[in-house]
Amino acid sequence: MAVADAVLDHPDSAERAKSVVRWIPRLAAWGVLAAFLLVFPLSLETFHAQRWSLGVVFAIAALSLNVLIGYAGQISLGHQGFLGVGAFVSAYVVTVHQQTFWVGLLAGALSGAVASLLMGVVALRVRGLYLALVTLAYGRMAQETLFNLGIFGKGSGVEAPRPALLLGDHAFYYFSLVVLAGVLFFNWRFVRSKAGRAVSAVRENEQVAASYGIPVSRYKLIAFVVSGAFVGLAGTLYAFLNGRVDSQGINFEMALFLVLITVVGGLRSPAGILVFTALFEVLPTYVGDYFGIRWSFWLLALGPALLIITLVFYPGGVGQQIKPITSWMTGGPFRVHHGEQFVQEGVSGRP
Repeated sequence: MAVADAVLDHPDSAERAKSVVRWIPRLAAWGVLAAFLLVFPLSLETFHAQRWSLGVVFAIAALSLNVLIGYAGQISLGHQGFLGVGAFVSAYVVTVHQQTFWVGLLAGALSGAVASLLMGVVALRVRGLYLALVTLAYGRMAQETLFNLGIFGKGSGVEAPRPALLLGDHAFYYFSLVVLAGVLFFNWRFVRSKAGRAVSAVRENEQVAASYGIPVSRYKLIAFVVSGAFVGLAGTLYAFLNGRVDSQGINFEMALFLVLITVVGGLRSPAGILVFTALFEVLPTYVGDYFGIRWSFWLLALGPALLIITLVFYPGGVGQQIKPITSWMTGGPFRVHHGEQFVQEGVSGRP
């Protein structure tokens, strides 16, 4: 009775107790997720470290593309060009100028931001289909000319040796996860900042945003810079994961793959992008080992089918489907019907 009376006398304590109880299963779910990412790889006989780390790299690159397409409404079909700039510059700084890996990581992010900023200046004058064509041409030009310059090995590529701390496959994977966590945190802060809200307003309607005093050009450029910094980091990780970078792997197929991850994962849904990257990049490796299916089948056959299904039936992508789970894990209610929160872009809604 004394305990009951104490709880009744202190309703705040009762609310705190309910909050703690409510968070116990959520923390357990977060623990399972952390164990899968951090502990489970250690138990695998065949880790496929290259594929796991590459999945993290593509997740970061897709998050950067989401900043442009999802938040700013700017279409990019040549995003592999910005990734390649970060990869080549970071490898060049480390190999030719004998700088540390950490300097190369910073150089990759800065070079990606600068290259994306230059494209943003072009984007101020064109939009929609014309911007998509410009970015497509840029990606092709970068692959055929920029990445074949003499300072980048004239087509033979540039060595990208890992530092001693990251020589192990597991070590590099865990470091890539740390970079991904940093990108997710910065993305979260950006969306909730004044700049992020302004970018979203520009995406919805540039004329209305301008009428409210929002400098449209400035915030478009900010979106390009943030996106470029993210993809520059992805490019740096890509280069040092492979130990060498050349123009052969950084091609239009990669650009399409990044668009596929971003759209099917869910525009403006980082969680959906991460889940779909894992399902599409890591899972097929183990399924392929078991059933003898090549990874290219998933990309060339299953990928377009998923894209069509998403565009027609689930415009929110994987993010729309897992929204009840992500809402619950972040402290919100578990509500199944969240489809109304996703904009019907490109199919039955606005262009």
